[in-house]
Amino acid sequence: MVGSSVVREQNRRPGRVGVRGVGIVLIAAMVMSGCVTVQRADGSPETLREAIRAGELVKPGDRVTLITPSMGERTMRVTEVDDDFIRGDNTEVPIDEIVALEKRHVDARKTLAVVAGGYLGLYLLAGLAFLVAVGDI
Repeated sequence: MVGSSVVREQNRRPGRVGVRGVGIVLIAAMVMSGCVTVQRADGSPETLREAIRAGELVKPGDRVTLITPSMGERTMRVTEVDDDFIRGDNTEVPIDEIVALEKRHVDARKTLAVVAGGYLGLYLLAGLAFLVAVGDI
């Protein structure tokens, strides 16, 4: 039996990716693309600013895109919110200048659906490959 394992090792081509490797890459790509939801804050700029100051809209750890007339569009992970500024990623944005805000968060239901669909697709693909290899199809 030692000879058969040597033959299998010799038949492998370098740089070749197996079905398992392709499946892992596909599932990782689906999970990364399908899980983030962008939620745009509604209301006037004044209402938006009041909600930020009250702590209802932005909290440390949130990933947000802020739009101001003077600074344009800034995307950051928030580290601190006080009455005057939102701080994060070595940037501070004056709350009084914010005219629009988008908040990004992970949607657990979408993540579950994408992962389950990925696994189902991978198993169907593996089953089809098996049937082709056996010669039933």
